[in-house]
Amino acid sequence: TVLDANAVVTVATNGRITIAGGSTKYWNGNVTNAGTISWQPSGGLSMSGILCNLAGGVFDMPVDNASILKPGTNAVIVNDGIFSKTNGTGSITCYVPFINNGRVDIQTGTLTLRGSPTFNSGCEFTGAGIVNLPDGTDTLNGSIYSENLVLGGTTVIGSCQLSGSAKWEAG
Repeated sequence: TVLDANAVVTVATNGRITIAGGSTKYWNGNVTNAGTISWQPSGGLSMSGILCNLAGGVFDMPVDNASILKPGTNAVIVNDGIFSKTNGTGSITCYVPFINNGRVDIQTGTLTLRGSPTFNSGCEFTGAGIVNLPDGTDTLNGSIYSENLVLGGTTVIGSCQLSGSAKWEAG
């Protein structure tokens, strides 16, 4: 399934999109989400487009052992809402640049963020799972709250005030 590079999709506040099926989905267009997008437990995402997850929007990943791949140069995820993993003990690896102003809520398993993510003032990392920053250069700006952030070898730049708890494993 392909979302064309010229496609522009808006999910309304009460709207819902379910990404399902066993094949890889090619996300080449731009999606603005004020509702709920749920990536069901099969198939991968190959992203060359943009996801703007607005305040109040939810992007939920009840999947395990999956990746969000970045084959092109224009892909980015901007999260002002909730980016969550609510099911399964496995991992999701995101290679798409990730800009977080909202909440990353990992209830189970691990979300690994690669691609030099940026975390801005007011963002939160919550849940019983793990948000892993394994490598690259990651930017932390302003006041950030964490329950589950792991610095696993990344280089951190920026100026931040971290509250809650984080784990510095390597780097």
